Amino acid sequence: MNVAFQIEPDRPECDEVRRVAVEQLTEAKRLVAELDSDQARSIHLLRRCFKRLRALLRLARPMMPNTCQIENRIFRDQARRISAIRDADSLTETLTWVEKKLATKVSDKEVAAIRSVCSQQHSDVDTTELQTSLLDQIQTAIDRTSNWKPENTGKNLIDGFEKTYRQSRKAMRKASKSRAIQDFHEWRKLVKYHWHQCQLLSKFGEDVIAARLRPAKNIASKLGDDHDLALFIEMMTTQPTKSAFRKSGVRRSTLKRVVKLCRKKRDRLETAALHTGKRLFSKSSILR
Repeated sequence: MNVAFQIEPDRPECDEVRRVAVEQLTEAKRLVAELDSDQARSIHLLRRCFKRLRALLRLARPMMPNTCQIENRIFRDQARRISAIRDADSLTETLTWVEKKLATKVSDKEVAAIRSVCSQQHSDVDTTELQTSLLDQIQTAIDRTSNWKPENTGKNLIDGFEKTYRQSRKAMRKASKSRAIQDFHEWRKLVKYHWHQCQLLSKFGEDVIAARLRPAKNIASKLGDDHDLALFIEMMTTQPTKSAFRKSGVRRSTLKRVVKLCRKKRDRLETAALHTGKRLFSKSSILR
């Protein structure tokens, strides 16, 4: 399904919100049905559908506060059901990067031991029940969209766009000050919402919004890699995983080397994301 993730400015906003939501939900149904054939790709695109839906709801929330609050909670819970599969995939990707960095510094035996222990941290997920349940829930969500109506006629999509922008700006400042994992994770989620909302409103104020697409995506990508590395470090430094590494013949010095490598990479990613973010979120408002 190849549809433009955009809202047409010359059509009623609520109608457009419903249309885009149905398109994303229909795409989500297709991806759920394909989980068995190409799980990694389907999960990646399915998570993107849910993120787009939640960005859409945040955009529409000022004019449909009650509806968007309820629907956002439902889509959030559905997305969490596939998070375990995604975490396993991200662990594999991070481990591949670590292996390349360790190639000439650590023995092949230790690298193989690290991979073996890591592979045991996430068991395979049975998608049969997940598919059936998600297909039913997504179809029910499609049916509910026909009841989406404006609740606050004094508000519009630009109000939602501005609110997400301000929340992203505030979250960036907090992460910059604290340098805490959770604060960067919260900023990442808001930047992704902002990026998807820029896609949705790319025909509104085209010059201003179009210029934000690439830097917003760049920040979200860096913060995504940062979060994956943070989860990898947590896995490496938490019992009983540490004991499993030691029993498999991985030296303490090797574990320290891996953690140090990941922390250095995280620092570079966060610094680069903040550098771009301080330009992207430099103003208190962008369309007013």
